[in-house]
Amino acid sequence: MLCRRVRICLGEVYLRSGIPRRICLNLDDLLRHQYIIGATGSGKSTLIINEVLEAFRQGLCTWVIDPHGDLAHDLVEAVYPEDLNRVFLFDPLRVKFSLNPFELPRYSNREQRAMMLERMVGEIVNFMKRMYGEKYWGPSLNRIFQNALRELYSRDDSPTFEEMLNLVKEKIEDREFEEFYEELDTLPKGRTDAVINKLEPFVRNEILRRIFCQKVSTIDVEELLSPGLVIWRLSKGELSEMNSGLIGSALITRLWLSAVSRERGERAPVFLAVDEFQNFAHLETLGDMVTEGRKYGIALLLAHQHTQQIPRRMLADVLGNTATKIVFRIPQSDARIISNSLGYHDR
Repeated sequence: MLCRRVRICLGEVYLRSGIPRRICLNLDDLLRHQYIIGATGSGKSTLIINEVLEAFRQGLCTWVIDPHGDLAHDLVEAVYPEDLNRVFLFDPLRVKFSLNPFELPRYSNREQRAMMLERMVGEIVNFMKRMYGEKYWGPSLNRIFQNALRELYSRDDSPTFEEMLNLVKEKIEDREFEEFYEELDTLPKGRTDAVINKLEPFVRNEILRRIFCQKVSTIDVEELLSPGLVIWRLSKGELSEMNSGLIGSALITRLWLSAVSRERGERAPVFLAVDEFQNFAHLETLGDMVTEGRKYGIALLLAHQHTQQIPRRMLADVLGNTATKIVFRIPQSDARIISNSLGYHDR
Protein backbone atom coordinates (compact mmCIF):
# COMPACT_ATOMS: atom_id res chain seq x y z
CA MET A 1 0.00 0.00 0.00
CA LEU A 2 1.35 3.42 -0.95
CA CYS A 3 2.52 5.46 2.02
CA ARG A 4 0.78 8.72 2.78
CA ARG A 5 3.92 10.87 2.39
CA VAL A 6 3.08 11.85 -1.18
CA ARG A 7 3.60 15.58 -1.73
CA ILE A 8 2.79 17.19 -5.07
CA CYS A 9 4.25 20.68 -5.38
CA LEU A 10 2.11 23.18 -7.32
CA GLY A 11 4.61 26.03 -7.13
CA GLU A 12 5.61 28.89 -4.85
CA VAL A 13 3.94 32.05 -3.64
CA TYR A 14 5.72 35.04 -2.15
CA LEU A 15 4.45 36.37 1.14
CA ARG A 16 4.47 40.07 2.02
CA SER A 17 7.75 39.48 3.80
CA GLY A 18 9.25 38.40 0.48
CA ILE A 19 9.82 34.85 1.69
CA PRO A 20 8.68 32.20 -0.81
CA ARG A 21 6.30 29.50 0.38
CA ARG A 22 5.83 26.18 -1.40
CA ILE A 23 2.25 25.13 -2.10
CA CYS A 24 1.94 21.34 -1.95
CA LEU A 25 -0.81 18.73 -1.97
CA ASN A 26 -0.56 15.53 0.04
CA LEU A 27 -2.37 12.28 -0.74
CA ASP A 28 -5.43 13.24 1.30
CA ASP A 29 -5.66 16.49 -0.68
CA LEU A 30 -5.43 14.60 -3.98
CA LEU A 31 -8.18 12.19 -2.95
CA ARG A 32 -10.49 15.17 -2.38
CA HIS A 33 -10.00 16.04 -6.07
CA GLN A 34 -8.87 19.07 -8.07
CA TYR A 35 -10.71 21.36 -10.44
CA ILE A 36 -8.67 23.44 -12.90
CA ILE A 37 -10.32 26.05 -15.10
CA GLY A 38 -8.79 28.57 -17.47
CA ALA A 39 -8.72 29.83 -21.03
CA THR A 40 -6.48 28.34 -23.71
CA GLY A 41 -2.86 29.36 -23.20
CA SER A 42 -3.28 30.34 -19.55
CA GLY A 43 -1.09 27.54 -18.13
CA LYS A 44 -3.36 24.54 -17.49
CA SER A 45 -1.31 22.06 -19.52
CA THR A 46 1.97 23.02 -17.86
CA LEU A 47 0.44 22.54 -14.42
CA ILE A 48 -1.09 19.19 -15.38
CA ILE A 49 2.24 17.93 -16.77
CA ASN A 50 4.11 18.91 -13.60
CA GLU A 51 1.51 17.31 -11.31
CA VAL A 52 1.25 14.11 -13.33
CA LEU A 53 5.03 13.65 -13.46
CA GLU A 54 5.39 14.27 -9.71
CA ALA A 55 2.61 11.81 -8.90
CA PHE A 56 4.19 9.20 -11.18
CA ARG A 57 7.69 9.68 -9.75
CA GLN A 58 6.35 9.36 -6.22
CA GLY A 59 4.85 5.95 -6.93
CA LEU A 60 1.20 6.66 -7.67
CA CYS A 61 -0.76 4.81 -10.33
CA THR A 62 -1.32 7.73 -12.69
CA TRP A 63 -3.74 7.82 -15.62
CA VAL A 64 -4.05 10.65 -18.15
CA ILE A 65 -6.84 11.03 -20.70
CA ASP A 66 -5.90 13.53 -23.40
CA PRO A 67 -8.56 14.35 -26.03
CA HIS A 68 -6.27 16.82 -27.82
CA GLY A 69 -3.08 14.80 -28.28
CA ASP A 70 -0.35 17.34 -27.52
CA LEU A 71 -0.36 16.77 -23.75
CA ALA A 72 0.41 13.07 -24.22
CA HIS A 73 3.53 13.77 -26.30
CA ASP A 74 4.72 16.49 -23.90
CA LEU A 75 4.39 14.08 -20.98
CA VAL A 76 6.40 11.33 -22.65
CA GLU A 77 9.14 13.79 -23.63
CA ALA A 78 9.37 15.01 -20.02
CA VAL A 79 9.72 11.55 -18.45
CA TYR A 80 13.23 10.61 -17.26
CA PRO A 81 14.77 7.97 -19.58
CA GLU A 82 15.23 5.54 -16.69
CA ASP A 83 11.47 5.68 -15.98
CA LEU A 84 10.24 4.94 -19.50
CA ASN A 85 9.79 1.24 -18.75
CA ARG A 86 6.92 2.20 -16.44
CA VAL A 87 5.18 4.43 -19.01
CA PHE A 88 2.38 3.13 -21.25
CA LEU A 89 1.23 5.30 -24.16
CA PHE A 90 -1.93 4.14 -25.94
CA ASP A 91 -2.85 5.79 -29.24
CA PRO A 92 -5.60 3.96 -31.19
CA LEU A 93 -4.10 5.02 -34.53
CA ARG A 94 -0.62 3.72 -33.69
CA VAL A 95 -1.11 0.91 -31.18
CA LYS A 96 -3.57 -1.88 -31.94
CA PHE A 97 -5.61 -2.82 -28.89
CA SER A 98 -9.14 -3.90 -28.08
CA LEU A 99 -11.31 -2.82 -25.18
CA ASN A 100 -14.82 -4.21 -25.17
CA PRO A 101 -16.87 -1.55 -23.30
CA PHE A 102 -19.52 -4.17 -22.44
CA GLU A 103 -17.07 -6.64 -20.91
CA LEU A 104 -17.72 -6.87 -17.18
CA PRO A 105 -14.72 -6.62 -14.82
CA ARG A 106 -13.91 -9.56 -12.60
CA TYR A 107 -16.43 -10.08 -9.83
CA SER A 108 -16.67 -12.31 -6.76
CA ASN A 109 -20.39 -13.07 -6.51
CA ARG A 110 -23.71 -12.80 -8.35
CA GLU A 111 -24.78 -9.68 -6.42
CA GLN A 112 -21.65 -7.84 -7.51
CA ARG A 113 -22.20 -8.94 -11.12
CA ALA A 114 -25.79 -7.69 -11.03
CA MET A 115 -24.61 -4.29 -9.76
CA MET A 116 -21.95 -3.99 -12.48
CA LEU A 117 -24.40 -5.11 -15.16
CA GLU A 118 -26.92 -2.40 -14.30
CA ARG A 119 -24.18 0.21 -14.13
CA MET A 120 -22.86 -0.84 -17.53
CA VAL A 121 -26.33 -0.76 -19.11
CA GLY A 122 -26.95 2.72 -17.68
CA GLU A 123 -23.61 4.11 -18.85
CA ILE A 124 -23.88 2.83 -22.41
CA VAL A 125 -27.46 4.09 -22.80
CA ASN A 126 -26.56 7.49 -21.33
CA PHE A 127 -23.62 7.87 -23.68
CA MET A 128 -25.67 6.95 -26.75
CA LYS A 129 -28.40 9.36 -25.70
CA ARG A 130 -25.93 12.18 -25.31
CA MET A 131 -24.15 11.48 -28.58
CA TYR A 132 -27.31 11.41 -30.68
CA GLY A 133 -29.27 13.97 -28.65
CA GLU A 134 -32.33 13.52 -26.44
CA LYS A 135 -34.51 14.82 -29.27
CA TYR A 136 -33.78 11.59 -31.18
CA TRP A 137 -33.84 9.28 -28.17
CA GLY A 138 -37.33 8.41 -26.98
CA PRO A 139 -38.62 5.89 -24.40
CA SER A 140 -38.99 3.10 -26.97
CA LEU A 141 -35.39 3.47 -28.10
CA ASN A 142 -34.26 3.48 -24.50
CA ARG A 143 -36.20 0.29 -23.71
CA ILE A 144 -34.92 -1.58 -26.77
CA PHE A 145 -31.30 -0.74 -25.91
CA GLN A 146 -31.65 -1.74 -22.27
CA ASN A 147 -33.53 -4.96 -22.96
CA ALA A 148 -31.15 -6.00 -25.75
CA LEU A 149 -28.13 -5.51 -23.48
CA ARG A 150 -29.72 -7.47 -20.65
CA GLU A 151 -30.61 -10.31 -23.01
CA LEU A 152 -27.02 -10.53 -24.24
CA TYR A 153 -25.65 -10.41 -20.70
CA SER A 154 -27.82 -13.39 -19.84
CA ARG A 155 -25.52 -15.48 -22.08
CA ASP A 156 -22.06 -14.18 -21.16
CA ASP A 157 -20.09 -11.33 -19.60
CA SER A 158 -18.78 -9.78 -22.80
CA PRO A 159 -21.38 -9.00 -25.48
CA THR A 160 -20.34 -6.67 -28.30
CA PHE A 161 -21.86 -3.92 -30.42
CA GLU A 162 -21.92 -6.37 -33.33
CA GLU A 163 -23.86 -8.96 -31.34
CA MET A 164 -26.32 -6.31 -30.24
CA LEU A 165 -26.82 -5.19 -33.84
CA ASN A 166 -27.42 -8.78 -34.96
CA LEU A 167 -29.88 -9.29 -32.09
CA VAL A 168 -31.94 -6.24 -33.04
CA LYS A 169 -31.83 -7.26 -36.70
CA GLU A 170 -33.18 -10.66 -35.62
CA LYS A 171 -30.16 -12.45 -37.04
CA ILE A 172 -29.59 -14.56 -33.91
CA GLU A 173 -31.69 -17.70 -33.86
CA ASP A 174 -31.92 -18.66 -30.21
CA ARG A 175 -34.97 -19.66 -28.22
CA GLU A 176 -33.65 -17.65 -25.26
CA PHE A 177 -34.46 -14.48 -27.18
CA GLU A 178 -38.04 -15.35 -28.15
CA GLU A 179 -39.54 -13.06 -25.50
CA PHE A 180 -37.33 -10.18 -26.63
CA TYR A 181 -38.33 -10.66 -30.27
CA GLU A 182 -42.00 -10.81 -29.35
CA GLU A 183 -41.71 -7.43 -27.65
CA LEU A 184 -39.73 -6.07 -30.61
CA ASP A 185 -42.47 -7.13 -33.01
CA THR A 186 -45.05 -5.06 -31.10
CA LEU A 187 -43.14 -1.84 -31.85
CA PRO A 188 -43.40 0.15 -35.09
CA LYS A 189 -40.68 -0.81 -37.57
CA GLY A 190 -39.28 2.71 -37.46
CA ARG A 191 -38.28 2.27 -33.81
CA THR A 192 -36.20 -0.80 -34.61
CA ASP A 193 -34.61 0.94 -37.59
CA ALA A 194 -33.64 3.83 -35.30
CA VAL A 195 -31.72 1.44 -33.04
CA ILE A 196 -30.01 -0.20 -36.02
CA ASN A 197 -28.94 3.21 -37.39
CA LYS A 198 -27.32 4.06 -34.06
CA LEU A 199 -25.48 0.76 -33.72
CA GLU A 200 -24.16 0.37 -37.27
CA PRO A 201 -21.49 3.11 -37.04
CA PHE A 202 -19.73 1.16 -34.27
CA VAL A 203 -19.68 -1.98 -36.40
CA ARG A 204 -18.85 -0.38 -39.74
CA ASN A 205 -16.34 2.21 -38.51
CA GLU A 206 -12.94 0.53 -38.89
CA ILE A 207 -11.37 2.06 -35.76
CA LEU A 208 -14.34 1.45 -33.49
CA ARG A 209 -14.86 -2.07 -34.80
CA ARG A 210 -11.24 -3.01 -34.12
CA ILE A 211 -11.38 -1.64 -30.58
CA PHE A 212 -14.94 -2.36 -29.43
CA CYS A 213 -16.22 -5.38 -31.37
CA GLN A 214 -13.82 -7.97 -29.94
CA LYS A 215 -15.22 -10.36 -27.34
CA VAL A 216 -12.17 -10.27 -25.09
CA SER A 217 -10.16 -7.13 -24.42
CA THR A 218 -6.42 -7.23 -25.06
CA ILE A 219 -6.01 -4.55 -22.39
CA ASP A 220 -6.44 -5.67 -18.79
CA VAL A 221 -7.51 -2.54 -16.93
CA GLU A 222 -6.89 -4.22 -13.56
CA GLU A 223 -3.23 -4.75 -14.48
CA LEU A 224 -2.90 -1.05 -15.28
CA LEU A 225 -4.05 -0.09 -11.76
CA SER A 226 -0.52 -0.41 -10.38
CA PRO A 227 2.27 2.18 -9.96
CA GLY A 228 3.09 3.61 -13.36
CA LEU A 229 2.05 6.22 -15.90
CA VAL A 230 -0.76 5.29 -18.33
CA ILE A 231 -1.43 7.85 -21.07
CA TRP A 232 -4.40 7.62 -23.41
CA ARG A 233 -3.87 9.84 -26.45
CA LEU A 234 -7.34 10.29 -27.94
CA SER A 235 -6.83 13.16 -30.35
CA LYS A 236 -10.23 14.40 -31.59
CA GLY A 237 -8.56 15.93 -34.62
CA GLU A 238 -7.23 12.55 -35.73
CA LEU A 239 -9.84 10.12 -34.41
CA SER A 240 -12.97 12.34 -34.74
CA GLU A 241 -14.93 13.66 -31.77
CA MET A 242 -17.26 10.65 -31.75
CA ASN A 243 -14.44 8.08 -31.70
CA SER A 244 -12.46 9.98 -29.09
CA GLY A 245 -15.53 10.45 -26.89
CA LEU A 246 -16.58 6.81 -26.98
CA ILE A 247 -13.10 5.45 -26.29
CA GLY A 248 -12.54 7.87 -23.40
CA SER A 249 -15.97 7.17 -21.92
CA ALA A 250 -15.31 3.42 -22.06
CA LEU A 251 -11.96 3.87 -20.31
CA ILE A 252 -13.38 6.00 -17.51
CA THR A 253 -16.24 3.56 -16.99
CA ARG A 254 -13.92 0.54 -16.91
CA LEU A 255 -11.54 2.27 -14.51
CA TRP A 256 -14.39 3.07 -12.11
CA LEU A 257 -15.93 -0.41 -12.27
CA SER A 258 -12.53 -1.96 -11.64
CA ALA A 259 -11.87 0.40 -8.73
CA VAL A 260 -15.17 -0.25 -6.94
CA SER A 261 -14.77 -4.02 -7.35
CA ARG A 262 -11.44 -4.05 -5.50
CA GLU A 263 -11.36 -5.32 -1.93
CA ARG A 264 -10.82 -2.66 0.70
CA GLY A 265 -7.22 -3.68 1.38
CA GLU A 266 -6.36 -3.68 -2.34
CA ARG A 267 -7.38 -0.09 -3.05
CA ALA A 268 -4.06 1.49 -3.98
CA PRO A 269 -4.68 5.15 -4.94
CA VAL A 270 -5.20 6.02 -8.61
CA PHE A 271 -4.56 9.57 -9.80
CA LEU A 272 -6.73 10.27 -12.88
CA ALA A 273 -6.11 13.48 -14.83
CA VAL A 274 -8.74 14.31 -17.49
CA ASP A 275 -7.95 17.25 -19.73
CA GLU A 276 -10.89 18.89 -21.57
CA PHE A 277 -13.18 16.87 -19.29
CA GLN A 278 -16.31 18.46 -20.80
CA ASN A 279 -16.02 15.74 -23.45
CA PHE A 280 -17.00 13.21 -20.78
CA ALA A 281 -19.20 15.36 -18.53
CA HIS A 282 -22.29 13.39 -19.60
CA LEU A 283 -21.00 10.27 -17.85
CA GLU A 284 -22.83 9.21 -14.72
CA THR A 285 -19.60 7.45 -13.78
CA LEU A 286 -17.65 10.71 -13.73
CA GLY A 287 -20.23 12.23 -11.39
CA ASP A 288 -19.87 9.19 -9.12
CA MET A 289 -16.11 9.58 -9.15
CA VAL A 290 -16.43 13.20 -8.04
CA THR A 291 -18.82 12.41 -5.18
CA GLU A 292 -17.60 8.95 -4.11
CA GLY A 293 -14.14 8.48 -5.61
CA ARG A 294 -12.25 9.17 -2.38
CA LYS A 295 -13.48 6.03 -0.61
CA TYR A 296 -12.44 3.89 -3.58
CA GLY A 297 -8.99 5.44 -3.87
CA ILE A 298 -9.64 7.60 -6.95
CA ALA A 299 -8.02 11.05 -7.01
CA LEU A 300 -9.37 13.25 -9.82
CA LEU A 301 -7.89 16.20 -11.67
CA LEU A 302 -10.50 17.72 -13.99
CA ALA A 303 -9.51 20.54 -16.33
CA HIS A 304 -11.38 22.61 -18.90
CA GLN A 305 -11.85 26.17 -20.19
CA HIS A 306 -15.18 27.63 -19.02
CA THR A 307 -18.29 26.60 -17.07
CA GLN A 308 -20.69 26.72 -20.02
CA GLN A 309 -19.01 23.58 -21.39
CA ILE A 310 -20.54 21.23 -18.82
CA PRO A 311 -24.10 20.52 -17.58
CA ARG A 312 -25.28 22.39 -14.50
CA ARG A 313 -25.59 19.26 -12.39
CA MET A 314 -22.02 18.19 -13.14
CA LEU A 315 -20.78 21.71 -12.46
CA ALA A 316 -22.55 21.69 -9.09
CA ASP A 317 -20.98 18.33 -8.21
CA VAL A 318 -17.52 19.50 -9.23
CA LEU A 319 -17.70 22.83 -7.40
CA GLY A 320 -19.17 21.20 -4.30
CA ASN A 321 -16.85 18.20 -4.07
CA THR A 322 -13.41 19.34 -5.23
CA ALA A 323 -11.28 20.54 -2.34
CA THR A 324 -8.64 22.18 -4.55
CA LYS A 325 -9.68 24.72 -7.17
CA ILE A 326 -7.08 26.32 -9.43
CA VAL A 327 -8.31 29.24 -11.49
CA PHE A 328 -6.42 30.74 -14.41
CA ARG A 329 -7.74 33.41 -16.80
CA ILE A 330 -11.54 33.13 -17.02
CA PRO A 331 -14.42 35.41 -18.14
CA GLN A 332 -16.23 37.62 -15.62
CA SER A 333 -19.32 35.38 -15.55
CA ASP A 334 -17.19 32.38 -14.55
CA ALA A 335 -15.29 34.44 -11.98
CA ARG A 336 -18.60 35.17 -10.26
CA ILE A 337 -19.61 31.48 -10.27
CA ILE A 338 -16.26 30.29 -8.91
CA SER A 339 -16.06 33.01 -6.25
CA ASN A 340 -19.58 32.18 -5.05
CA SER A 341 -18.60 28.53 -4.70
CA LEU A 342 -15.70 29.64 -2.51
CA GLY A 343 -17.96 31.66 -0.26
CA TYR A 344 -17.19 35.10 -1.69
CA HIS A 345 -20.68 36.36 -2.52
CA ASP A 346 -21.52 39.56 -4.36
CA ARG A 347 -22.59 42.37 -2.09
